[in-house]
Amino acid sequence: MLPAAMERTMAAGATETPNAAKSAQELAAVLRALPDLYFLLDSERRFVDYSAGHDAELYRAPEEFLGRPFDAVLPPDVSAGMIVAMDRARSTNEVTTYDYALELPSGQQFYESRFAPFGESFTVALVRNVTERRLAVEELRLREERLRQAEKLEALGRVAGSIAHDFNNLLTVISASCSLAERELP
Repeated sequence: MLPAAMERTMAAGATETPNAAKSAQELAAVLRALPDLYFLLDSERRFVDYSAGHDAELYRAPEEFLGRPFDAVLPPDVSAGMIVAMDRARSTNEVTTYDYALELPSGQQFYESRFAPFGESFTVALVRNVTERRLAVEELRLREERLRQAEKLEALGRVAGSIAHDFNNLLTVISASCSLAERELP
């Protein structure tokens, strides 16, 4: 479903362009299809509207965050980073990103947020849960580390085998010399 604030904005422009209704329907379809969370923030950094993608888990219930600034809803370290990213997006008029983690009932989740200016006084935030990707990258890093350790042990084993072979050769020479010396003794 298209967020209410965006519907109002699109409806206001509907009298200006004949394709506004079609554009609103297309945008609604896109937002429904995205796995992301969509938030509309005003100039005071208050949550004005949201849309939760398929199977998205919210940090707080909508009645706990709508109309409130995100620094009153989110942990201080997360909101501080968001303030910087949002201000940068508004000042440069470009999309900025910010990555963070939140503790949810399902466990720690990692997010990638993108902020973009919308109109004169709004900012759009698209938030994607990247926990699975981050865990996969971490698993890959651990496997690569284990592979490097195995390669080191294999190289160490080869060196130890080579040393043992050389030492065995020396012992063979010493043993043969002792046998020869023993024959010459009375």
